[in-house]
Amino acid sequence: MTRAVTDEKMGLIAYFIHDSLLDDHDTLYRARILVSIVLIYTIVLAVVAFGLSISKTIFEDSAQMGIGLCSSISIAYILLLFDLKFTGHLEACSHIIVFAAIAIVCLGIFFTGGPSQGIASPLLAVPPIMSACLLGKKGGIIWTTVSMTCFLVLAGLEYCNVPFANSVDPNFENETRLIVIVIGYIAIIPLVFVYEAITIRLRKERDEEHERYIYLASHDELTSLPNRTKFKDNLGQTIRNKERRQPSQQIALAFLDLDGFKPINDLYGHHAGDEVLKHISLRIKQSLRETDMVARQGGDEFSILWDHIQSEDDIAALAEKITQLVSLPIAIEKQIVQVTGSLGIALYPKHSDNIDELWKFADIAMYQSKKDKNSWTLYSPSLLNRLDKI
Repeated sequence: MTRAVTDEKMGLIAYFIHDSLLDDHDTLYRARILVSIVLIYTIVLAVVAFGLSISKTIFEDSAQMGIGLCSSISIAYILLLFDLKFTGHLEACSHIIVFAAIAIVCLGIFFTGGPSQGIASPLLAVPPIMSACLLGKKGGIIWTTVSMTCFLVLAGLEYCNVPFANSVDPNFENETRLIVIVIGYIAIIPLVFVYEAITIRLRKERDEEHERYIYLASHDELTSLPNRTKFKDNLGQTIRNKERRQPSQQIALAFLDLDGFKPINDLYGHHAGDEVLKHISLRIKQSLRETDMVARQGGDEFSILWDHIQSEDDIAALAEKITQLVSLPIAIEKQIVQVTGSLGIALYPKHSDNIDELWKFADIAMYQSKKDKNSWTLYSPSLLNRLDKI
């Protein structure tokens, strides 16, 4: 599962993330945090503006200024999201968000009586937290330094008796202070929750992707069958376990090659060929016993492991069953197609107790079956002698 696919599950958040940001986990992680925070802040600002419009008769000029400020910031945030969507400037957008937050808080401090007397000073703690979430450790340190510098500059101005405006109505100073505290909580709490939620999601996606890589290293993606490497490992393990079984029991290695597969690919396209492979894979898999195994070698070739073989009669029954299943018609996109199978079989330890030789003998037997099509051949030394003469 690619990151582009997993990100589609995040709906509105994914909508604002540029395609160039999907290829790297860390970049995608920060993009999700940025979009989530901006969306939450935009909604919060809209709610605050609505609340101020209702209480306009109480706070009068302050409410009017607040409505204008909230509306302006909301519009700026929305524009920023669309810039991220169409350009992918994640770093620039993150810096702009933090810079805007510092500028807004500094203006709030300036217009509410200054650093010591003003009610907006506590909000200066928000930008450093925001920068750490959006830009990581380095960005957090940089913007924390900027925030502290701005506060020290304002404190210096206050120390030099530079007058600060105070637009807070003295009759509603306590109420305004309470509103500022609430705004501080509203600004910080979403940061913490969004950061934690997306961190958990990213960790989960990384685990899923890691598991998928491990799975694809040992399985065929199209049919979900074990691949050649996995099959050989299982064959080796089965042979090693053979020492604990009755000597009369054997292991059969079979190679299956589909007859008439290429014309289906040429006539109906590779999609139809893929559907044929999936149908055949499922049929074989469902026909096997719990101790057996089927794998896709590649192309239109499969390998089958039959365990607990008592006699050649068992082989005949299993081989006939496979060739019959393979030759059944397959319906694909309103078309009926049909392939057959050529099967070559070698027995352990009768034909060889070496995996590589067993593999070679099963392959030789399969090519003998290809001459007649829709048949199976059990390896015999005469096949190798005939091949040597050729």
